[in-house]
Amino acid sequence: NVVLDYRPGKGAGNLRLSAERAVIFMEPGSVRDLASRQLGMDEIRGVYLEGAVKAESDKDDYVVRAPRMYYDFQSDRAIMLDAVLRTYDRKRALPVFARASEMRQIAENQWDAKHVTVSSSSFATPTLAIGARSVVVDQVPGGLTETGEEAQSELMIDASGNTLEAGGFPLLWWPRYTGTIETIPLRGIRGGWGEYEGAIVETTWDFFSLAGWQRPQ
Repeated sequence: NVVLDYRPGKGAGNLRLSAERAVIFMEPGSVRDLASRQLGMDEIRGVYLEGAVKAESDKDDYVVRAPRMYYDFQSDRAIMLDAVLRTYDRKRALPVFARASEMRQIAENQWDAKHVTVSSSSFATPTLAIGARSVVVDQVPGGLTETGEEAQSELMIDASGNTLEAGGFPLLWWPRYTGTIETIPLRGIRGGWGEYEGAIVETTWDFFSLAGWQRPQ
């Protein structure tokens, strides 16, 4: 029943790590010295967490859950196995869920995942999702625009080896997708029955998103 509060400073958000068990890795030295002095943060290399692991940021509104995780404090990076990332696209008011066999936090607002499913649904088998060999989820920070208006942060996805899935069923493969979770190529799908055609499955696609092109105004 371990809880660690990590406050890196310099404008970064605070991070809370919790788990059933933990191992803290420190710089080499005598264990006896710890009894007579206060331990400095620069002496802690990282922490290995196991059992119902949860990492939660109070600034960037993201939560990662995993059975096992290692967090490197010196590089501010982490690796998680069988992880579920839940974050939020403020610009579109849209939640984003990423489930992966292996996930790495490579920067404060960036994650790299292998064998992953990305969707806007909290269900284990979402209605519509992108399955990919590898995905980079990047939280683009908000700020003031040239006109002085405040822009909300948004999430960008760069996925390779993609399979568009509906209810866990693969519909289409394409090599790469870059964009938001909201602009995936499939716009609609429906089924039916025709007297002469028999069973019918009709799909509607966004050609610009499928081709990776910027949609014209």
